[in-house]
Amino acid sequence: MATDDADRAEDVVMIPIEQIRVLNPRARDPKKFKEIVASIRDVGLKRPITVTLRNDNIGDGAVYDLVCGQGRLEAFIELGEAAIPALVKTASREDRLVMSLVENLARRAPASFDHVVQIARLRDQGYTATDIGRKVGLHGAYVGGILRLWDTGEERLIRAVEQGRIPLSVAIDLTHATDADEQRILSEAYQTGQLVGNPLKTAMRILQERRDHGKKMTPGSGRPRPVATAEALVKNIEEQAARQ
Repeated sequence: MATDDADRAEDVVMIPIEQIRVLNPRARDPKKFKEIVASIRDVGLKRPITVTLRNDNIGDGAVYDLVCGQGRLEAFIELGEAAIPALVKTASREDRLVMSLVENLARRAPASFDHVVQIARLRDQGYTATDIGRKVGLHGAYVGGILRLWDTGEERLIRAVEQGRIPLSVAIDLTHATDADEQRILSEAYQTGQLVGNPLKTAMRILQERRDHGKKMTPGSGRPRPVATAEALVKNIEEQAARQ
C-alpha cells in the first residue's frame, strides 16, 4: 500500500505487524475505525505509523513499540495485512511511553475520560502540570485543576468543565463543599458573572445528579435527597444578590 510523498521512501520500512507492540492502547470509536479501514482499503495508507526499537528483553516476540498510529495498525490487521509501512525512531522506554500518551491526548474526546487518565499517567511519570500542558497544548493551571478533580473522583464535574458548563475554578470549589457551601459558591459565581441564567440552572442540575448518583458517571452511587428545583434555587440566588 502506498504512503504520502511527504514521507521519504528511505525513511519508511515495512515491518511485520506481529513484531509491533502497542505500548499504550486506547479505546477505538467503532464508526471512526470503520472509516479508517475503508480509507486504507480504497486509497491506501496516507501516513506510515511511527515505532521505536525496543531495548528490553521481554520475550513476547515484539521488536518495536508503537508510538503513533494504533488505528492504522489495527486497520491493517482488519484487512489481513502481514506488514505495515513505518517510521522508526530511537527513544528510551520512558520517552516511548510519553510519546504514546501525548499522541493519545492530542486526539482526546471530552465525552470520555481516557484523556484524563493519560494526563494522570504523565503526572505519575514525574511530569508537572506545566510540563504536561506544554506537551499537549493546554494551560498548566487547567491541567492541575483537572488533576485535582480526577484525584477526588469528580467525573461529573470534569465532564461539566470540559463541556463548558461549569468554570474550572467553581468545580474545584465544589469538590469538598457541603450542601450549604454549594449554594454559597454558586451565589458567588452568579455575582461575579461566571454563572448567570441558563448556565446557573445547568450547574444546579449537574449538582443534583451528583447528589443522586454520585461523583462518578456510573449511576446509582449517590444518595438521593430532596432539594428545591433549579428554578427556585436560581430565584433565591438572584434575590440574595439583589439584597446585597
